[in-house]
Amino acid sequence: MLTRQAVDFFTTTFTTYPLDSYKVCFVDDQPSDTIITAGLSFCSNRLLFPADIIEPLDVVTRKIIFALASQYSGISIVARDPADTWIITGLAYYMTDLFLKQLSGNNEYRFRQKIAADKVYELDLERPSLHTLGTILHLDPSESEFLALKAAVVLFILDRRLTKASGSAGITRITGRIFTNAKAGDSDSTLLSTQQFQRLCEKMGHVKLDHFFSQWVYGAGCPQFVVTQRFNKKKLVVEMLIQQRQGDRVEGQDNLDPEYFIRDVEEEVHEVYAGQLQPVFTVSASINLDL
Repeated sequence: MLTRQAVDFFTTTFTTYPLDSYKVCFVDDQPSDTIITAGLSFCSNRLLFPADIIEPLDVVTRKIIFALASQYSGISIVARDPADTWIITGLAYYMTDLFLKQLSGNNEYRFRQKIAADKVYELDLERPSLHTLGTILHLDPSESEFLALKAAVVLFILDRRLTKASGSAGITRITGRIFTNAKAGDSDSTLLSTQQFQRLCEKMGHVKLDHFFSQWVYGAGCPQFVVTQRFNKKKLVVEMLIQQRQGDRVEGQDNLDPEYFIRDVEEEVHEVYAGQLQPVFTVSASINLDL
């Protein structure tokens, strides 16, 4: 039922389904939860649950809808190079979350985005950039998990920025243009690169995104802001100081995490090192008080 609703939603929001048919097959003892092929998704029977149990509803629904969204972003269009994998994965999850927003409401959608952003902040420590992650996904499963998590959050942030700048040309409209070109154009239009995606966002959003992509796609780390304030009696204002301190957070992490020990070893063996952190900056602001 939800899959049929998702197909209708994707068709009206983005473009028509790119293939002739779509089937979902549930398999016993399948190692992964979903395996995605053209027009067919294999799902583990672990995703099935009785009607009187609602706890796994959100998690299972997201996985099944992601399998459908991957028919658009993953089958209809693919990454031009391994480093561009973040776009394909991110767009599929963006479509999935957009449907779940319609299904569960805007409050649930924003809550899920906050949880994902907090998770990115927790994990994005001494990790390669989002662009580099696409070339090392074979090292450890956690690389793919982190790429999927951060790519969806970055596209959410990018959508907010584009919507604020242009008023209408958000990621939804840009994604629809990408799928339409892929369906009507030649085989080259089905290959999507980071540079092509950035140029299309800049063209339709009427805003330069060099700094954004340098920070979130080609750069590593997640900003940490510390806000302090003090009352200035002489000027009768509250002076606020906003500082970015992600560098302090990196220096304080010396212990090995047993959950990611194998990933750390594989990255060390293959000479994969953390990307360069963004420069620290300080922003000052003041609020006048009506005294």
